[in-house]
Formats: sequence, C-alpha cells, structure tokens
Amino acid sequence: MKVKILHFFTIAISAFVIVSFKPVSAFKNGIWLAKLKTASGQYIPFNFELKDSAGKKQLTIINGKERFKVTNVAVQGDSVLIKMPLFDSEIRAALKENTLQGNWVRHIGSRDIMIPFSAQADASWRFFSSPQKAKFNVSGRWSATFTDEDLQNKDVTVGEFKQTGNDITGTFLTTTGDYRFLQGTVSGDDLYLSCFDGGHAFLFTGKISNDKTIT
Repeated sequence: MKVKILHFFTIAISAFVIVSFKPVSAFKNGIWLAKLKTASGQYIPFNFELKDSAGKKQLTIINGKERFKVTNVAVQGDSVLIKMPLFDSEIRAALKENTLQGNWVRHIGSRDIMIPFSAQADASWRFFSSPQKAKFNVSGRWSATFTDEDLQNKDVTVGEFKQTGNDITGTFLTTTGDYRFLQGTVSGDDLYLSCFDGGHAFLFTGKISNDKTIT
C-alpha cells in the first residue's frame, strides 16, 4: 500500500514539473499583421517585419515605401515591450503561439491612452488575404473633402494615389502637411487605406462609385 501511494505521488510531481517548465513561445521573425482596435470597434491594420540584429530583436514598421525602424524591443518570457522612437508611446503585449495581445500606450501629458493591440505572425497582407478583383483604378490626384459627423466642418485636401492591381499607396496633402505614407487595398469597389508610425494611426475607407467619385 505504501509503495502504491509513493508511486502516485512521484508521478504527480513529475507532471507538475513538466507543465511548469513548458517552453515559452518565441517571438518569430518575419512579416506580422498588427491591428489597433478603435473606440468605434473598427480595426486599423499595419504590417511590421521582425528580425535579429546584433543579437537583439529589431522591428520595422511598413507603410508603403516607408520603413520605420524600431530598435528598442524587449522580450522577457512571454512579455514583449516595443518602445517607439520619436514618439512617447509603446506597445505592451503578451506573446502566445505566434500571436500578440496587448495595448498601444500613448503617454500624453499626465495621462495614458490605451488602444487594444493584436498581431499575428506570417501575414504579409493588410486588409484582406484574398481581396476581390478591383473594379476601378484610382491612381492619380484627387480633390478630397473631409467632413465631421454633423457635416458642419470641412477640410479640403488633395489625395495622391498609386494603384497596381488590388494594392494601393498614397497620401492626403493638407495646408499643414500630409497623412504620412498610406498603404492599403482596393477590393471590388471598396477602398481601404491605413498607416501607423508609432505616434499616429490613420484609417480611411471609401466606396468607389466611378473613376471620378469616391465617397
């Protein structure tokens, strides 16, 4: 009887040790698809490439032709901390089976704004893995007008786009600057553009009525 009890106890301890020392998922190199969830429930997607550099992880955010390098990447166990250069913000996330779940944290004055963040490895697409065939090509310069929800305030800008198949890049030019390097997709008659640079996150969507009108 004593032998049976001792044998059972030994097995229980061995199982506990195996579970406790289960290897932590590695922060996998390659192209990742990341998403920021807005207060309205929409997602702002962007891509980044992860690689090893001088024995450390280095991340490059991709927006069209722009490559924004982030060298302050810390990995401890299943915790990942990505501190953005130039901007007082960071991504804090937990790593599990080639996915990240956490928040993009913006430090503004004495308060922090937290936006839900998620990412998955091995995903080079941005909005759709298999978009519909584009019905229009919107390459060129456009006069673009942005209005608020009440239609009271208007902001007239110039849109510059370059489209190849479903892929589209471009920006909106304003009197004070631009909306950075936008990248996205034309799927059917729908237009999607986004950008993330560590300090700003933009999402633009529209319905293409014809080769002269996007709403």
